[in-house]
Amino acid sequence: MTRKITIAFAGSGKVKKQTIEALLDDFLGFGPKDADGYPAPSENDIHVLFPASATHFNDELQKVVDWTEYADLPYDVVLATSDRDDSLEALVSDAEQVIEVPNVDKTIVDTLAAAEGEKFLVLLWNDEDDHCEILFDLADASGIRTLDLLTALDDIKWASDEADEPAPEPEPAPEPEKPVRGRRGSRAAKVEEEAEEAPKPAEKPARGRRRGKEEVLEQEEVPLEVEEPQGFGITEDRQTPVPSSNRSPEQPVQATTQPVEGMDRDYLSGALQSIFLFLHGLDATNAYRTLGEAEESAVTALAREALEHVTAGSAPAVEEPVEEVKRGRGRPRINPKTTGYLKTGDGVYRKAGRGRPKAGEEKVDLTDEQIADLTRQGLVLDED
Repeated sequence: MTRKITIAFAGSGKVKKQTIEALLDDFLGFGPKDADGYPAPSENDIHVLFPASATHFNDELQKVVDWTEYADLPYDVVLATSDRDDSLEALVSDAEQVIEVPNVDKTIVDTLAAAEGEKFLVLLWNDEDDHCEILFDLADASGIRTLDLLTALDDIKWASDEADEPAPEPEPAPEPEKPVRGRRGSRAAKVEEEAEEAPKPAEKPARGRRRGKEEVLEQEEVPLEVEEPQGFGITEDRQTPVPSSNRSPEQPVQATTQPVEGMDRDYLSGALQSIFLFLHGLDATNAYRTLGEAEESAVTALAREALEHVTAGSAPAVEEPVEEVKRGRGRPRINPKTTGYLKTGDGVYRKAGRGRPKAGEEKVDLTDEQIADLTRQGLVLDED
């Protein structure tokens, strides 16, 4: 049975491309992927909506826009009349319909409320994004179901909502059976009876924003500590590499290589290979638990680099801190100086539009200088 679905996306919480594809493909009824990695079309009638303003749009929401191209779905945008910048150009130009209004949040919710069929507000929740809370409050007041893409599309609720529900009446406790006791004094039996009759202290409920069935509370993240390998029979007098786990996460490094002389390379190579495989397995386990893409941790990268250098006959790289270039405050924006083109199998370029590339075509981003140079060579097809 075909479902009519209207779904709006907003927010700036960090989410992976693979997570977006897995959740939305299943939620909206898309079929298995073909050989090129594209899903079979959904049988549902789906209408997608995005907010378009400088404070609404961001790199994380762009990943959801990219998903609509992967799923071959058109979309509409609600464009702010004043709060704009260059990052909105591609989003607006590819939209099927542009609704220009002064209040983007209210128009998003009003459009959902007026839609027929099923309607959802999907947020990439970020506690520091004011639009997330504004949109949720408006949607909650309009009776629109709000989901969080960061928690597997769980419903977003407030913990205070449960306080209004009447507490269920406790069931009468069954009469305890008389325990069979061995032979011991009456004093010990009396202490045991008093312990059984003592009421248990009630647990204090925690308050906070709830997502799904479990309440989300701020907890201190405990990093996974992996013991670094020591020694392995190396007696050369050289500087020991600084482990990445002990380095500031904001401090980049550059590596210099030192030669290995007079050492049992086979023994060291075997030991480093065992360490690398162990750490690689930890990375894969963490990715499975979080339903995310497997990413190589800093410690695993250090072990792999050391193994490569030893196999090639050189010592592990010594990481030297380099001064980090500080960036100004503000949200990163899409680079407007490149344009998407499709390169055919004959080496000819044509400007990319919405939809999937044809067989044998490769999508590339070209600068204005590259486009001018290819045009002079006659390798750019005339759009007219």
